[in-house]
Amino acid sequence: MYKIKNSIKKSLEFIKDGVRSSKSVILANVIILFIITPLMVTLTRFILRMGDIPYLSYDTVGLIVFHHPIVLCLLIMMLFLLVSTIYFEYTFLLLTMYFIKNKVAISLRQLARETIVQMKKLKVNNFLFFLCYFILLSPLGAIRFHSDLLSKFKIPVFIVDFIFENRVIFVVLFILVYVSLIVVAIRLMFTLPLMILKDYTFKEASKISWQQTKKHFKSIVLQFVFVIGTIAVIALIVNGLVIGIQELADTYYQHQSFYVAIVLLTLLQFNWVVNLVLTTIGIFFITISNMDKLGYLPDIKEIFSSVNQTTYRKISWPQKAMLTLGGVWLVISVLSYNYLFLTQPSIHRPLTISHRGVDNGNHVQNSIEALEMTSKDTRPNFIEMDVQETKDKEFIVMHDFKLNHLIQQKGRPNEFTLKELQEMTAKEHGKEAKLVSFDDYLKRAQELDQKLLIEIKATKQDSPDMIDRFIQKYYSIIKEEGHEIQSLSFDVVKELKEKKPDLYVGYIMPFTLAGTPEGDMDFYSVEYTTLTKNLVQTMHNQDKKVYVWTLNDTDTMNRMIFYGVDGVITDNMTLLNSVLSRDIKATTYADKLLYFLIGMG
Repeated sequence: MYKIKNSIKKSLEFIKDGVRSSKSVILANVIILFIITPLMVTLTRFILRMGDIPYLSYDTVGLIVFHHPIVLCLLIMMLFLLVSTIYFEYTFLLLTMYFIKNKVAISLRQLARETIVQMKKLKVNNFLFFLCYFILLSPLGAIRFHSDLLSKFKIPVFIVDFIFENRVIFVVLFILVYVSLIVVAIRLMFTLPLMILKDYTFKEASKISWQQTKKHFKSIVLQFVFVIGTIAVIALIVNGLVIGIQELADTYYQHQSFYVAIVLLTLLQFNWVVNLVLTTIGIFFITISNMDKLGYLPDIKEIFSSVNQTTYRKISWPQKAMLTLGGVWLVISVLSYNYLFLTQPSIHRPLTISHRGVDNGNHVQNSIEALEMTSKDTRPNFIEMDVQETKDKEFIVMHDFKLNHLIQQKGRPNEFTLKELQEMTAKEHGKEAKLVSFDDYLKRAQELDQKLLIEIKATKQDSPDMIDRFIQKYYSIIKEEGHEIQSLSFDVVKELKEKKPDLYVGYIMPFTLAGTPEGDMDFYSVEYTTLTKNLVQTMHNQDKKVYVWTLNDTDTMNRMIFYGVDGVITDNMTLLNSVLSRDIKATTYADKLLYFLIGMG
């Protein structure tokens, strides 16, 4: 009973401190979200443009490292600036909670000045530890403060699916690593605060943190679970009530539902800000509270003797006027955005694209049988399929770069001739099918009058003239039949558009860290977990189409259609046709609020 009462007391104290520190948290996130992040993206794109590098992706890394040393040095400097900014944010928020814990009134100007003072004392050990702890450990271990900069680094779902699919040992190892990182993150949670607040060396701070958290590990874990869990539950309840109220308004008060939606969307945004503030300071609250309990929190006079410990400086009339104007501008901006979000969704019917030619596991991927069944039964606008070069410079229809998954044979497709590959049998979904040449697949698609979205799977082993031969052999039929091409290799996309500008070619983007690439591609193909409505709008402003992959559930399909995507790639064409069979413009306001909540607009 004592532990429960103590936990409730701590939670109430945390909420009170959260309200007091909200101004600092919001200010830090606003500066980073609207100033630092756009600036860094712009600088990164400028640096890449200096080296005539269109995009930061896996296939441009080698080019940058070996042929553009100046660009490499500048990008390293950008990484240093990024980590320094996140370190500043961390220190700023740590000091915020420290002063609140010591009941010290401090202005934002003083807080920023003291943060800069601490930054000037930054040692190499502090910086390296921060780099490892918050960029390598925390995003995976889920023990980190919320940062709009760090939130850019997330693992797309398709990578997680690839790791987990039919790989039990990887699932076990992933869980073990995940749990281990959480444990390490907690055991070292006092290290950086001790280095900042008490000027301890890394060795001293990490030793103390490791020893003290060993003694109080269970208590600290319970605090994290209780505090963060409480925040999540409250946010979930509020969001659920908002969506429920909007559904009632859509059903029974249709004439007023739009005005209700504007109010409730604003409430959702407010709830998001509150959740952001509380989540952000959660780790600092727990850290500072435990340091104080263990006697490792320094006295305010030891390190901040110049700080005003009584009252905040009074706000002048000019400052009040600026704050008032800022508040009015914020309200107008929010309401204008909400109005546009609810009234101009740019909904249109997207192209339907069958992923690897299958429909809900009807046959083996990339097989003639799947092509025939899916084309006849669901009639997609396009069937997406994969092409790789073989050992004898022909083309085989296959997705995987290794044969062991579908064929149960060692080796890569480019280590075998086309004839050898055509004798192999792929097994999937309880079905069997022979591997097929691109020529045969293309011919059967022509007979079925079925358009294809051809993905060229490039490898380092491909012959130098692979694209030239592909164009020479298939250009005419691709143009005649209206097929489209896409590739994960930017070099392939660039070469195709340079040599045959009239081909319709897209670039597959698994990540969106540094904005969209510059180039002559006709469309982007984007993994759905990294796609937002704003990104779709940005791509459309560049006069590029947006295809999204791989959508296999009704809610995600509806959300992406609401975002205004131009093509949906799915493993379940039957489901997609069902979703599109209703009036896609009949999306309710409750749906729109939910889509905003999921994708944050």
